[in-house]
Amino acid sequence: MLDEAVPDRARPVVVNEGSQHSVWRAGAEAGAARTVEAVSGTEQVCLAHIDRVRSAVRPLGVRRAAERPSSV
Repeated sequence: MLDEAVPDRARPVVVNEGSQHSVWRAGAEAGAARTVEAVSGTEQVCLAHIDRVRSAVRPLGVRRAAERPSSV
């Protein structure tokens, strides 16, 4: 669960190197392998943004591997 004790606190949308989006706790550090998007807000606002921008559920590495020709 996210910041249930502070329901109105703005939460950021974070993207990892595999193009996977997630909603983080307000004030949490994203780290070097993740990028904080320009969108923040309630959990519902963040999830709506992710639904709009996410193009695939599978991580980028898995999608790229599936696109490579088979060596069989």
